[in-house]
Amino acid sequence: TCLIPAVLGRFQAECPRVRLEVSQGDSRSVVQQLVAEEIELGFIGGRYEDDRVHFEEMGMDTIVCAVSRNRIDATKKSLSQAELCKVPLVVREQGSGTQKAVYEALAKTWINRESLRIVAVLGSSEAVKRALLEGAGYAFVSSMSIGEELAAGSLTTVRVPGLTITRKFYAVHRSGRELS
Repeated sequence: TCLIPAVLGRFQAECPRVRLEVSQGDSRSVVQQLVAEEIELGFIGGRYEDDRVHFEEMGMDTIVCAVSRNRIDATKKSLSQAELCKVPLVVREQGSGTQKAVYEALAKTWINRESLRIVAVLGSSEAVKRALLEGAGYAFVSSMSIGEELAAGSLTTVRVPGLTITRKFYAVHRSGRELS
């Protein structure tokens, strides 16, 4: 949603005869499409162990806890881990690289999935962002995906002491296959 459109103009300038067909999906479905040879190249935000797929690290991202400015007291800049378990939480679907990183980070605390108050499971970062903007609750999202909303003041981030979430981005393709 953020990375490919950001570089598409530059790519087209350098490779004007190449036509891209871009489809979106969560990290797990992209790996499955590679293995099934439905796609040749993917960009994902979570690594899944599979010897049939080659992962090349492309960068890092920070995942933040975000909420609509209208939903919280503007002076509240953090949530304790206990408070996090009580607030309504919007999450990504199983297979999302973002959600995988969140659950891995939570596993290093006392918090488990069952202790969270999940009010919605949505299938894209854009859907989660829209839910946040409409005041549905809190969500862990890529800091890149909400940059404009943070700058405009419609969303804000809250710190959860003891919880720092980062993830790597990868370019992925079938192992042992030459890209066209």
